[in-house]
Amino acid sequence: MLGRAVVVTGAVLLATAAVAQTADKVPDQPEAKPNPVATVTAPARPSPQPAAAEPDPLTPPEVAGPPPVAPGAPVVAGPAPAAVSTDPFVLEVRQRLASGRGRESGSDVADRAGLVAYYANDAAKPVWTAASGFNARADRAKAEIRKADDWGLKASAFDLPAALPADASPQVRADAEIKLGLAALKYARHARGGRLDPQSVSKLLDRKPRIYDPKTLIEALAATEATDAYLRELHPKHAQFKNLRKALAAARNSTEAPPPVAETVAEPAPVKGSAKKLATRTKSDSKSETIQRLVVNMERWRWMPDDLGDFHVMNNVPEQITNTVSNGKIVFTERIVVGKTDTPTPNFSADMQFVIFQPEWGVPGGIKNNEIAPLLRRASTSNSGWFGGGGERTPSSVLARHGLRVSVNGQVVNPDSINWSTVDVNRFNFIQPAGPTNVLGVVKFRFPNKHDVYMHDTPQKHLFSAGLRAFSHGCMRVQNPVRFAEVLLEHDKGWPSDRVRSMVPRGGEVKLTKSIPVHSVYFTAMADADGKVRTAGDLYGIDSRMASALEGRSVAIASRGEPGTAGGEVAQRARGERQERPKVQTARSSPSSNPFAGLFGN
Repeated sequence: MLGRAVVVTGAVLLATAAVAQTADKVPDQPEAKPNPVATVTAPARPSPQPAAAEPDPLTPPEVAGPPPVAPGAPVVAGPAPAAVSTDPFVLEVRQRLASGRGRESGSDVADRAGLVAYYANDAAKPVWTAASGFNARADRAKAEIRKADDWGLKASAFDLPAALPADASPQVRADAEIKLGLAALKYARHARGGRLDPQSVSKLLDRKPRIYDPKTLIEALAATEATDAYLRELHPKHAQFKNLRKALAAARNSTEAPPPVAETVAEPAPVKGSAKKLATRTKSDSKSETIQRLVVNMERWRWMPDDLGDFHVMNNVPEQITNTVSNGKIVFTERIVVGKTDTPTPNFSADMQFVIFQPEWGVPGGIKNNEIAPLLRRASTSNSGWFGGGGERTPSSVLARHGLRVSVNGQVVNPDSINWSTVDVNRFNFIQPAGPTNVLGVVKFRFPNKHDVYMHDTPQKHLFSAGLRAFSHGCMRVQNPVRFAEVLLEHDKGWPSDRVRSMVPRGGEVKLTKSIPVHSVYFTAMADADGKVRTAGDLYGIDSRMASALEGRSVAIASRGEPGTAGGEVAQRARGERQERPKVQTARSSPSSNPFAGLFGN
């Protein structure tokens, strides 16, 4: 496929099989206007879609398997135990389940199937009831489920049984047993992120919540008296989730108006035909907006892996910041450029395997079809060109200006010998060699994934001065990539900084000894240990869509925040800089400027 990288040593290309597999995804036009942050409702804005891409060939295959076993479920070793006499009440529960009373739909079907499987065991015992009514296990579970709102869930979503009198008939008792079992399983599913299918909200949200097998969940609940503690433990353990929960409690209990937050808006153009200006003003969320914003961010934390990795990279797209975390502490933080609204950066996790110095860039299909092909067609039929000035402009001069070579099946071809008006541009490979103007810069970080997205350097450092840095086709560009490489390789290989820096001029691929988890995330609200919240602009308009899906009605959350800032040094630099639209480089900007980067982005 296109977009595979090779490395160079000086001017010599080292085409190795492993390096030739490297996947590159192009970023986009720096001259595109930063995306103004605006208030949207879920129905008013279509969900942004990730750019179509061929997966990196090293992407691990997705394996569909059975749901994981719930923690604490009894482990049966050896042959199955001999059947025992069945409790008459269990027989009644089986009959009530089989009758289909209160038949569920959707995900609740799996919960009911879990109960059927549990009570089908001849050794099964009642979980929640006794002849005298609900037992202590049931009382603790019901009390915990009633507190669902404290965790960003909705207590009203769980249909709990009414009080059970001591003289209840077996049928009434069986119905109560089933009803509480279904409520407990539903609560467990919601705690694990199963309220929504992430991709039903947006195809950008490539997350699969880890939902436990319902049968093993009811077995685990039956095996403990502390059902309240068990249900609480199903919620995320991440520090940010806990901090957001504190903020949610404070927001609900507060009688004061929420503090003002920054809002970036597009002001009307002062003169007809002129460009709109971006301005920052402060405006307070309503209390309900604040709560909804916190809830949707807590929900996205439920979709994250339970174990982020002792050492991992976290790229928060709305905040446009990357953080490298070691044992819970941030050891590197820097600005990044992320995808435009029409070519957004997806939300997913993958393992970094390679750090590649002096990568070569292969132009992917979207850029070939949408940008290169029209230019080559015009160059084939016109001498006017698109750089200005006189002289003949041919396909070869167009590509040479960008430092591109073209080949078919590995054979270099003369672009002037091709009628670009009639051929399929996808038959051809366009390669930009490594060098000072290469769109990937001097280093690339490869974590194979089906989106063909990665992190890399850029020669266009001026883009990082913008408050809104959404200029790419989906990849993430790092402001200080060499320092990023130093942090990664010091951790992985114990290399000193000077050894890493020596790789920059000579090039080469470094395979990591141990893969480093990379999490591309979408969090528009972050909280500190005291529950104090900072926000980032909802770049792709996902918050309102999520809130609407969770509420079952149209919900609008204002897309506010400071999407160019974060804590520590990055925030200090951001506050001291003037936030304005970056200037566009042109072919005449400087002797070292790259017209390809200026036209297509990098």
